[in-house]
Amino acid sequence: MSVVPAGWISPLPVLSAADVTLRELDTSDAESLRSAIAGDGPHEFIPPPPATVEGFARFIAINRRACEEGRGGCFGVIPTGADGPRGLFQLTVVERDPRVIEWGFILTQSLWGTGLFAMSATMVLNFLFDALGATCVQGRCAIENVRAIGALRKLGAEAGAIVHESAYFDRPRQGQTLTLRADVWRARRAAVPAHAREA
Repeated sequence: MSVVPAGWISPLPVLSAADVTLRELDTSDAESLRSAIAGDGPHEFIPPPPATVEGFARFIAINRRACEEGRGGCFGVIPTGADGPRGLFQLTVVERDPRVIEWGFILTQSLWGTGLFAMSATMVLNFLFDALGATCVQGRCAIENVRAIGALRKLGAEAGAIVHESAYFDRPRQGQTLTLRADVWRARRAAVPAHAREA
């Protein structure tokens, strides 16, 4: 049985900035996610997303149950003016150390390069480090996914071990673990003038 982090919050809070709102996914978001993600072209660097509205509804239900049990959760990314999520951040509490959070994310391609990822990621990291008391946040990217690795390095992530990936793909591939530590994040945040912060 996993240990629930002392500061875990269920349901997840609503996080807002000028151009985007993050909130816990609801089953009513299934169609928006299917449209934004499943129909968004090839997904060569991530496990295949559900192909149907029903599949996304099951994915959302699983994550809501995980949140209730303190095992993780999922934020939907809703740009200002959008009628539903256009991406997500999935969080998983590491069972061996509940102060460590693993995250994965996807954003519809039309929003790449807009700054929305950095803004959303900043809000998620502030929540995890400040509200939940996480000590580090870990993500894993295929080594060919230079865009995602670059985005995480820009946030201050440190590259770690190269690991073998095979469970979700039709060919062997390698991934790299990237870690953001709470102390490093706070130091970087303190060095940025308040008016220049994205969240």
